[in-house]
Amino acid sequence: MGHIGSSKDGTKAGMATAMMDIDGDSGDDDLDPTNAEILEEFGGEDAFRYHCKKFSMLFFEEYGLISHQINSYNHYVNVGLQRTFDGFGDLVVTPGFDPSKKGDNEHYRYASIKFGKVKLDKPMVWGGELNNQELKMLPRHARLQRMTYASKMKILVKVQVYVPKKIRSDKFKTGKEEFLDKEILTEDESEIIIGKLPVMVKSDLCWMKGEKDDCEFDHGGYFLIKGAEKTFIAQEQLYLKRLWVINSPGWMIAYKSQMKRNRMVIKLVGNSRNEGGENGDMFLTVYFLSVEVPVWVLFFALGVGSDKDVVDLIGCDNDDVRIQNILLASDCDADKKCGAFRSGRNAVQYLEKCMKGVQFPPPESIEECLEIYVFPGISGLNRKARFLAYMVKGLLLAGRRKCDNRDDFRNKRLELANELLERHFQPEHGHIRTRGWKGSLVWLQLLGTNPLQTMAELRRASQQVQYMGKVGDARYPHPSHWGKVCFLSTPDGENCGLVKNMAVTGLVSTDVSNASESILPTLLDCGKQRQSLPKRSTGFTENEGWTAMNDGDVSDVGDNTDGDTWPLVWRHGAVVDDKEALKPPLVLSERRRKP
Repeated sequence: MGHIGSSKDGTKAGMATAMMDIDGDSGDDDLDPTNAEILEEFGGEDAFRYHCKKFSMLFFEEYGLISHQINSYNHYVNVGLQRTFDGFGDLVVTPGFDPSKKGDNEHYRYASIKFGKVKLDKPMVWGGELNNQELKMLPRHARLQRMTYASKMKILVKVQVYVPKKIRSDKFKTGKEEFLDKEILTEDESEIIIGKLPVMVKSDLCWMKGEKDDCEFDHGGYFLIKGAEKTFIAQEQLYLKRLWVINSPGWMIAYKSQMKRNRMVIKLVGNSRNEGGENGDMFLTVYFLSVEVPVWVLFFALGVGSDKDVVDLIGCDNDDVRIQNILLASDCDADKKCGAFRSGRNAVQYLEKCMKGVQFPPPESIEECLEIYVFPGISGLNRKARFLAYMVKGLLLAGRRKCDNRDDFRNKRLELANELLERHFQPEHGHIRTRGWKGSLVWLQLLGTNPLQTMAELRRASQQVQYMGKVGDARYPHPSHWGKVCFLSTPDGENCGLVKNMAVTGLVSTDVSNASESILPTLLDCGKQRQSLPKRSTGFTENEGWTAMNDGDVSDVGDNTDGDTWPLVWRHGAVVDDKEALKPPLVLSERRRKP
């Protein structure tokens, strides 16, 4: 049997090597002149290596390999946990209906529960009957005794017991003949222990922060659950707080949210045959709170004063005949359904009439519905109207730029401990009384084979897909992954390409709650000025907010303080022309028109 592979004296291999070595004459000089000049500036090769080693040590001393895990957990403990309980609002306990007590309001007592400040203590353990006091609980104690390294979660609870009563008022001053008020019977405020929260090792709640390590290879970033070391797997998700251009049929733009009542859809509707109304034009309608109303009426309900202000808010090109026809048809459709919506409170009363006709009308008033359910992440009716105009402009200019690449890493975000814990506890407040705080989190138990394997597991990221057959190009490396994730470190099998490891020098930003506060001062220093109601506004999305800009001014629309996401999906039809619709990145889809 002959020799397999390359041989030293094989003529074929030697001929192939000679044919491939086309730059054989220049092979003596291995050092590029440019690199030689760089080495000279650093004082030689030895000095260059010293500086590289020093820079690497400074980088890892400042950030570390698992800083993203610890920083994300610290952000949740300091900000996210309190925001989660603040989002619960008042929990109202209603009495059961008793026919024998009908009309006797004194027997129908209600209770209101409101959560206050949350307090977390460092992990403690009871010393037993002999000691009869709580002692410090260190990570090694939980590891050896197979206990959970957790912190007691205390919260200030305010309970009110009241009886609702109807009070008559002056209709000329308040606009209502009577309103509901509550007579408080008892009121109590106390601090209770509501549960325990697992503590991440080396976080702000850990006793070992700033202390001498038990092991020099132990960098923290994991939890101790019944003695086992577990950590979160970073979830790779699409960035849903920006505008996306996707490829799906339909003329609509949607504001999606985790709560169905907060969702809003703006559609271009018309005749199904010629995609137009009576005159062949399409008009705009908005669907929210189970009702579909003209978008022009919603603008006036949000405080816009005239038709010209609506057109200026949208800020489209006046020379575009197609957009002018759509806006004119939308105005005419609003006149047909609510003729006098421009005067007084007629637009608000029309919305209130439509909401009362649904099967399950909201218990709040129409003013409260506009404030709570219409873009809950934005405060103020003027700001809500501005963002609504931005959505309408995107729908009118749909079809004028290509779709975004879903596999591009700039269009993705990593969900770490802060996002995963906050999303886990949001739907659990309804099960507090049943002690049913159970749910599925993306855990990974550390094997502890060697320190390098543990470090790789702490820097792992996974992309969740609903159906493996529709993964598409998500498994394949993308040029945007360079310097952020490792191309080679991925398992075999069905998770190949979906589970990745972050690059050694890859950093994850965690505390981005003050993004708008850091950008707006810079824009104002550059000569921009604030406006209460800018005209012809375009916008760009940030991690926690949206900023509107026009030719010379800037205005902060709002920040996403309630934890709600802003996934805006634009679905568009055939391409009208080759001009770009908006400068900010969008996500749209395409539907072909029949010739």
